[in-house]
Amino acid sequence: MSKIKVITLLLVSAIALFSLNANKGCWGQKIIDFEDAEVIMTGSSGSGGGGSGGGGTVASGWAISAYLNAGDTGNATDVTSDSTYLYITGWYLASGGTATVWRIEKREKTTGALVINFGSSGALTSTGNAAAIASPMDIVADADYLYIAGYDTSSGAAVSAEWRVEKRTKDTGILVSSFGTNGVVVNNISAASDIAYAIAVDDNFIYIAGQASGTSWRIEKRSKITGALDTTTGFGTGGVIAGTTGSPSCMILEGSYLYIGGYDNVGGGRWRLEKRSSTTGSTVGGFFVGGVITEDISVGADSINKVISDGGFLYIGGYDNTGGNNQWRAEKRDTLGGSFDATFGPTGIMTNNPSSSDDTMFALTSDTTYIYAVGSDTAAGRWRIEKRYKTNGVLESSFGSDGLVAENFSSASDEAFDVLSDDNFIYIVGYDTTGTGSGATTVQQWRIEKRFKSSGSF
Repeated sequence: MSKIKVITLLLVSAIALFSLNANKGCWGQKIIDFEDAEVIMTGSSGSGGGGSGGGGTVASGWAISAYLNAGDTGNATDVTSDSTYLYITGWYLASGGTATVWRIEKREKTTGALVINFGSSGALTSTGNAAAIASPMDIVADADYLYIAGYDTSSGAAVSAEWRVEKRTKDTGILVSSFGTNGVVVNNISAASDIAYAIAVDDNFIYIAGQASGTSWRIEKRSKITGALDTTTGFGTGGVIAGTTGSPSCMILEGSYLYIGGYDNVGGGRWRLEKRSSTTGSTVGGFFVGGVITEDISVGADSINKVISDGGFLYIGGYDNTGGNNQWRAEKRDTLGGSFDATFGPTGIMTNNPSSSDDTMFALTSDTTYIYAVGSDTAAGRWRIEKRYKTNGVLESSFGSDGLVAENFSSASDEAFDVLSDDNFIYIVGYDTTGTGSGATTVQQWRIEKRFKSSGSF
């Protein structure tokens, strides 16, 4: 399952919830704290490695299972960082509520503690009216600001998701009023679902990739200052490129090029990776065939979930449906022409099918020697982290158990959605299903982990 499909399920479920609870009251913008967030595990000083890791003196790793009140549901979707702080996005649904809302947190990398001068005691929520269904999907940062892309339904009926982009200060989280309308750009492209999945920034512009009309790719280039579509550099038509059926799910900006990954609707759904000029949006002819890589790997649905660039190579992660069930898939290709690096896995491809049910790689990151991939496996969904050599894709055996950390926090679904790294640690965000619901039930809640890169331990 891809993150795209996960959010589609969220949207459908939330619409059903709205229909059932439409008369239970309204939901407005609210600023709240994770007062009940629980640090459920910490490691000892120097465990699995020592030194300092991007945020000062290293004491230990940690894991946080975060919730608001009994019965609340949530999911952390993405994370970015600077040398000192983590900035985490996700969604949250109050118990008995009718709306999911954006949530943004700022946490100390060293301890995981919320930074109290950001929002209200380290966290804030945004978007919402009585009918709103919303989730942020991607977050990036520059020296001073945060840029967040996702969707809401505030402008129309609950069934019609629209693109939403926010610009906020990194220090306090306040919306930047000169951007869009009071810090927010919304774009209700169609009467169907429109969802922004990825965002990238350079010195002057932001680039957003997502789905329009529930069926097609859309890429926009906007002013970083005002949020207006760029009509000055010849990017697409009036700052917009649209048309391919399917959906992008990820995007990076490397130098003067955009790499956008996802799927198109050929066959059951095939891998698609585009390389485009960040100036004009044109595909780069020397990259594979006409600037586009497509792979119809199986008769089922296959999708790219993440792409990163490192040392002249692209590392691409997602899943394919070979054998009739989703399996982890990663590829290593050169950035110039898109050719496979045949020393990675067999012929540039690494696949891993850990169970007979659907298994999905959602994200990956890298350092000088290794790649770290996260996602889920098994029918119920199990939190899964892998460490592999960048050169050949082989698991690094001293990490976790033979290169793998796999944890069942609950008998239900637990999934890791994003990962980043610094000098000594990896940081993983997603959800576990250990929150307290009504009666004896459990619900999804945010989960954030900090682990030593060397060993995978806390």
